[in-house]
Amino acid sequence: MGDDPDVRYAEALYLSWGKHFAAAIIKYDSLLATNPELDYVRVARARTLSWAGKLPDAEKAYRDALAMPMKDASAIRDAQIGLAQVTSWRGDLVGAAKRYTALLADDPTDPRALSGLASVRTWQGQPRAAVRLLERALKTDSTDAEMKTSLATARIAAATHTDVEVDWSDDSDGDQNVWTLASQGLALSDALTATTTVGFLDASDAVRHANRKLAEFGVAGTGNGFRANAALGVRALEPGTQGVPDRAVLSARVGASMQIGPMANVGISAARIPFDEIASVLARSINLTSVDANADLTLWTHGLVSLGAGTLGFSDGNRRTNFTIRASQRTPDRPWYGIFARSMGFAETLPGVYFSPGHFLLYEAQGGWDHDNPVWTTSIGGGLGSQKVDTGRPWQVEYHVEGRVGRHWKGGNVLALTGGLSTSAASSAASNSGVGAFHYSTIGLVATIAW
Repeated sequence: MGDDPDVRYAEALYLSWGKHFAAAIIKYDSLLATNPELDYVRVARARTLSWAGKLPDAEKAYRDALAMPMKDASAIRDAQIGLAQVTSWRGDLVGAAKRYTALLADDPTDPRALSGLASVRTWQGQPRAAVRLLERALKTDSTDAEMKTSLATARIAAATHTDVEVDWSDDSDGDQNVWTLASQGLALSDALTATTTVGFLDASDAVRHANRKLAEFGVAGTGNGFRANAALGVRALEPGTQGVPDRAVLSARVGASMQIGPMANVGISAARIPFDEIASVLARSINLTSVDANADLTLWTHGLVSLGAGTLGFSDGNRRTNFTIRASQRTPDRPWYGIFARSMGFAETLPGVYFSPGHFLLYEAQGGWDHDNPVWTTSIGGGLGSQKVDTGRPWQVEYHVEGRVGRHWKGGNVLALTGGLSTSAASSAASNSGVGAFHYSTIGLVATIAW
């Protein structure tokens, strides 16, 4: 009985279901040592490695299995499905889509291939395509609860949404802002979405009361491993300052990103907007032109290294450069943690005009936790570190913390409360911020209404 391959396989399978992955792998290895002809055991071993989060090992195990002269047609199909799944989990969505498409060419009704490709399309920002794929899958297997849940989620993502946001902020520079944004999205096709946004900002400080109205129209497109967006708008500025006329400024922004294999995503963006964050700079009649580049690198399992670099040109002739790096460990349904560094500097320091240090440095240890279920969505994150503005002052402690708690309702409607605190001088746009003296707080309410 103890040497019966079926019994030994069942023992390994039960261990894997109980998340005793290391013990299950030992059982599978022992069984394959005595019964190497059992193709389904080899595939089950690869699947267990994927459940354990050892995705590179799982991919290799699936590839090795498929490279062997397997005779079990069911095991071959299972290995092909498993390899496509692991490819998507590793972030190679283009490669995964190709694998699932090839599987569907052999069997257009395979629910596993249909639902797997639906997941890829959802991650690529194409929920309408995901809905159609899942509807096809459920025609073959109408009892699969997981696919039903995925279909409900995809339908919510594919629905027309209106997003409304109301926020309040206050800082130790004496600035108070209240702003409202409303956005309406409309899917033009599987890969193309249009968004219209309107907003109002009420900004005040000790000497002035200003406001800003904005309207913007944008489009965003997605493809296999590629995303792009563009928007045009206008901002009407009322500085509320004697001698400074009201003005209207055209705004524009473009961006693109590309997934390169399973390990890298790179992007670039550019924008032209007025300098209108707070009342004092809104009255300066300065416009900004930015160019930014970023790269996200998955260098180990659940590990992400994010790099950023950018330049910001001011219409008064000044220029800011900015560099960031973050390394973090992000395991699903577990707290994340990481380290972060920022370097920022202005070509010209302008005391009394706006915050423009010749050199600003920030180092942080960061962490947080995100959790989402059908009823509640919650997240909290923050960082603790040290900052230095080149004013001759010493390094000083800084921190920031942000939180969000929201309630889901049927059909994709969400209401969430957000808030945050920060003592990072990088949050300041005013000219009188000093290291250790700056304090910024915000609270907001966000609603998503599905139509």
